[in-house]
Amino acid sequence: EKRRWLQNKEKSKLQPTSTEEEERSNKCQPKEKKIKTHPIKQVTKKWRYDEKRNWRVRYFVDSEGNFPEPNEDFVRRKALQGDIPFASEWSKSELESLRLASEEVREEMAEDEMQRKGNTDDAIGTFIPDSAIDFKKVSKLLQETNSQAPLAKRAISRTDTECRNKFITTVSPAINVSKWTKEESLHILEIVHRHDGHPHWDQVSLALDTNRTPWQCFQHFQRTLNSKLKSRPWTPEDDELLLKFISAQGPRFVLNTNATGDMSRFIFPGRSPKQIYIRG
Repeated sequence: EKRRWLQNKEKSKLQPTSTEEEERSNKCQPKEKKIKTHPIKQVTKKWRYDEKRNWRVRYFVDSEGNFPEPNEDFVRRKALQGDIPFASEWSKSELESLRLASEEVREEMAEDEMQRKGNTDDAIGTFIPDSAIDFKKVSKLLQETNSQAPLAKRAISRTDTECRNKFITTVSPAINVSKWTKEESLHILEIVHRHDGHPHWDQVSLALDTNRTPWQCFQHFQRTLNSKLKSRPWTPEDDELLLKFISAQGPRFVLNTNATGDMSRFIFPGRSPKQIYIRG
C-alpha cells in the first residue's frame, strides 16, 4: 500500500493541473498593450468645435414644427438685447434657392405682361427689373420648397423683405462684383464731399452707373475711403452697446472671428472685426 501511494504521488506531480495549464497558455499568448489616455484628451479627440459649421438640427422642435414657450432667461436676454438689428446668415443653398425662385417669378411676371400687351412691338423683349419682382411670391415659393425638405435640412423661413434685400444686394446677376476701380473711388469721394459727408447712397449708385448697389457703395466708402473711421476713438455709448450685446448672448458666448464679423456688419458698421475683438 505504501508503494502504491508513492506511485500515485509521483504521477500527480508529473501531470499539470488546470491552473498551471492556463498560466502556461497565457504566457505563450502575446500581451495586449494598454494605452493610458487622459479622459479630457479622449473627449478632445472625438469632438472639436468647428466655427464654420452650419448647425441645422433643432433639438427643441416636435414633429409638427412647434417650439416651446420662452422661459425667463430667454425673455431677460431679449430685454437686454433691445432693438439691436441682427439677422441670421444665408447659406449657399439658401442663396441658390433664392436665385432660382426669383428668376422663376420674374419669368412668370414677364409672360403675364406679354399676354397683357398682346402681339405688339412693346411686348417683344419684355424684361422685369429686380425692384419690380413680387418677392411675396418668392417667399411663398421658398416656404413650399423648404417644407418638402427633411426636418434636419430645413432652412429658416424668410420674409418677403429679407428676400428682396438679399436678392437686390447680393444674389442678382446684374450686380457688379468686380474689383473697385480708381475712377469709381474718386467719383464716390466727390459725391460724398458735395453732400457734406451724408449722401443718399441710392443716388450714389445711380451716379456711378457701373451696376453697383447702394450697399456696395456705402460699404466701400466706410471700409476704404472714410479716413475718419480708421482712427475714430471708442465712445462710452459704443462701449455700453458692446457690453450689452455680449451680456445678452449668455455665458456660453465666445468672442471669435464669426462673432466679431457679425457685429461689424450689423452693429458697428464703421469698425473692423479686429477692432471689436481687441476692444471686447
